[in-house]
Amino acid sequence: MVPFLQTTNFPKILTEHNVLNVDLNFRRRRLNQFWKGQVRGAAFWRIGTNLRIFKQMLQDSGDNEWKYRLLLFLFLFIIINFLFNIMMAILTNIYLERLQATSSKFGFMINSVYKHGVVEEMITINDQKANENYLRCLRMLAQKNGLKNYDTEEDPKNKQKSEEDANYKYNIDNIIMSTDQLDKWYFERNDLDYISMYCDLALRYALTLPSKQSRLVEHTVDICFGIINHYEKVAHEEVGSYKLKNKALRTKADIMEYNNVNFDEIRTCLFNALELLEKHEFTSQNTKSIIKDVTEIPEDQTLGNNMLNSILDLCSFFTDSRRPNYINIALQMLTSTLRSLECELSVLDKKYDSEALFGRKQAVHSKDERRLMELKFEKIPLIQMEISEILWYGKHYNQAIDLARSSAQKSMLYSHGNYNCAKIARIGFKNLATMYSKEGDKETAELCKVQSEGIEIPLVAFSVPSRTVRDAVLEYWFGSWGEVMFPG
Repeated sequence: MVPFLQTTNFPKILTEHNVLNVDLNFRRRRLNQFWKGQVRGAAFWRIGTNLRIFKQMLQDSGDNEWKYRLLLFLFLFIIINFLFNIMMAILTNIYLERLQATSSKFGFMINSVYKHGVVEEMITINDQKANENYLRCLRMLAQKNGLKNYDTEEDPKNKQKSEEDANYKYNIDNIIMSTDQLDKWYFERNDLDYISMYCDLALRYALTLPSKQSRLVEHTVDICFGIINHYEKVAHEEVGSYKLKNKALRTKADIMEYNNVNFDEIRTCLFNALELLEKHEFTSQNTKSIIKDVTEIPEDQTLGNNMLNSILDLCSFFTDSRRPNYINIALQMLTSTLRSLECELSVLDKKYDSEALFGRKQAVHSKDERRLMELKFEKIPLIQMEISEILWYGKHYNQAIDLARSSAQKSMLYSHGNYNCAKIARIGFKNLATMYSKEGDKETAELCKVQSEGIEIPLVAFSVPSRTVRDAVLEYWFGSWGEVMFPG
């Protein structure tokens, strides 16, 4: 490296006084250049100009091959990181919009809080924080639309509140907009999407409330469906997400059943929930309606988790009623559901081979592979267990025991790392113990009881999910390759 003083026009032999003068003059020139640079135009800040200056500085400093490589590496890293962040921002916004559509009329601030709530609810699984964000959105929208009492506390004299409702000091009726406020968005601005997205927000708020707030949940759901039904009649179009409405109706039915509400009201609520899914998710060529005909699930119909949960809720309600005609309907629906799931399992099994997947003892990444293992070790055993209980109640003991045994044994095979399978297996062997005991086979009953108690619930079921938005977005767009392509 060439010494600095040798690159200048100064004398080679310098006194201490001269060196000090050189230093001061050099600093003075550098300061003058700096202050002149502050008043230069935009051309001074061009990247190309700055890179050329930096390149000249490297050349003046001597041997710089490694410095060029370091500079190139840093430059490429910055560019790639910048492009990756842009890509992630775009993909994240699209992903969150597909999880829950929002209205641009809400405003940027409200939409940001709303999406943060969706992330808390659906990705990090924190209903409490999600509910706080949804309530904040409802308050901001109430203020934006001119509601005056959106932040006032409820007068306890006007409404009786239980001790468990004591923490909720606001009146939801003053926060959720009525049809009077929403009419301007439909009649004046012709914006039905705004009303639809608003109903989704209110339903998400209701569904993320803690279970002990059942009164508030039911009341909020009723308010939302009042708005939904009003505008569906006026506009002759569907308002709100059908999945959210399905979940809200099933939640309301659970609350009504817990409060011993009239049987017909609960049945209607569950039928309406199932009808929403039938309308949007049924792809079968069979034209019969499971709501109107209450007969069978078409064999060629693929049943998603929402549809399966709705069927199970309805059948469990019918079974608990102990009404023979409704128990028969539940048995018929569950049997046809089992046949449909087994048909789907057969198709996937030919393609992927569940036995090979199970013996591989590796993580299952493909969506179809996960569905295959879920069908074989979780969904089908669950339906078999439900059918066996109905058969036992109907005094078909041998068939009930056979189905219960098949259910418990299948789910037990996959119970080591799966909470649902472990739970099904434990209940299944416990049911078998009861059945064998009733049949007089005490020894087998004791073995089943020991087997049930020996099945451990995986600890992962009680751990807090560590999933991040980044992980969810990469998995959504790139599947199992997301972690490989973009580690970190």
